[in-house]
Amino acid sequence: MKKLVLAFVASGLAACASAPSKKSEAPLEKPTYNEKVGAATLDDYKNASCPHDSSFQKDDWHKLVAYANACVKAKDYNQLDKIADHLAKSAPLTPWGAYFLALVAEVRKDYPRAQWMLELALKKAPNEGLSITSWAA
Repeated sequence: MKKLVLAFVASGLAACASAPSKKSEAPLEKPTYNEKVGAATLDDYKNASCPHDSSFQKDDWHKLVAYANACVKAKDYNQLDKIADHLAKSAPLTPWGAYFLALVAEVRKDYPRAQWMLELALKKAPNEGLSITSWAA
């Protein structure tokens, strides 16, 4: 009986002497450019028009994306180049400046630059689904 009690005490002491288990902490997520994204209706984007002056420079990057889309729709690639360049400088964490610069490069048949800009846009937002235009097929 003494041997049995001694075995239980020894195993209990061994259990207490082992290293404490570490609690695993959840990995920190890196912030992304879309953390503070607001909602907008589809009509807001339908009604956007391609600006013909530099007044767009005072607007938020969300509006700049809508303007850039309107310029693509209107095929005004000179103004798209200006908006995309400003977008790349004023919102460098977003992929949209590089993406729209890639569209301008594609129209100008500067395919190496277009590919470079698309790869840059994908690096800035690897989990986003950016469409690649027909030349990349």
